[in-house]
Amino acid sequence: MQKRTTALYVAFFFLVATAAFTALSVTEQPTASVENPDYELGTGDEFTVDGRTYNVSDVSARMSEGSVVRSASATWVNESARYTETWTNNSTVTYQSDEYRVLIPNVSNPSEATLREVQPLGNNTTTIQQNDRTFVVEERNGTRTLVPVSEYKRQQFGEPNTERLTAGGTLQYANNSTTVSNITASAVKLTWTAPRTNTIEFGETTPIRTTLVRGGTPAKMAFAAGGNNVTLNGQTYTTHYPDNGTLVLSSQPAEYHAQLDSVRHQNERFAGLWGVFILSVLAAFTMVALAYLPNK
Repeated sequence: MQKRTTALYVAFFFLVATAAFTALSVTEQPTASVENPDYELGTGDEFTVDGRTYNVSDVSARMSEGSVVRSASATWVNESARYTETWTNNSTVTYQSDEYRVLIPNVSNPSEATLREVQPLGNNTTTIQQNDRTFVVEERNGTRTLVPVSEYKRQQFGEPNTERLTAGGTLQYANNSTTVSNITASAVKLTWTAPRTNTIEFGETTPIRTTLVRGGTPAKMAFAAGGNNVTLNGQTYTTHYPDNGTLVLSSQPAEYHAQLDSVRHQNERFAGLWGVFILSVLAAFTMVALAYLPNK
């Protein structure tokens, strides 16, 4: 009688395990998709959002911890971006392909400054210091002559070029008409407008992992879930990657995120089925083992 009852319980647990195993075998991997996307893009494609043109510079995939991780990026050009640069007093800057020194008058509230060309002495020039002054050593017909550096430069190069800077004035710099926006006792501030290339990153996918049964054995699967929100010219889109070379943008992020929540919920159900399968098999074997224990 005991063995007959045990057989019934074992059959029941194996039936439950078989049902769970079958469900895991016939169920498709859960995924999310975007119906009627706003944009479907590949590397090199251009698209426009409210008059701003973007160029997809990259759509790619890589392997990470055994799962595919997809990502994408795009660029757009701001034709009138604002640039600034600060020249500190007595610093050396490159201006019109030459080196210039920034000289600001020693007053509390300067309204102008000067750029003075830096005239290098050259590697073959010998200098010495005497009485806190620097001299260039010249050898002529066996006679050694000391020439002050400033005088030597005038003899070799003539008077250095200078450029007068005034607050609110302009100069040609960085291939642009540049404004001297401010002059203080310590620095000159420049501003100008020019094109600037900006990069947008669409983020990486996050694998949602699932274990199902394929070919009679457990198979680990992963869905490359997008769902990263990105703002393009004031408009919010969510990302989806249907394959390794395609980026899909949707202006309905809530709808896509609801699908991702459904995928995660299904994965929790699969985990529950695996729990039922494992516990049922263990229970069946435990019942068999207990049934054949020797009677005292």
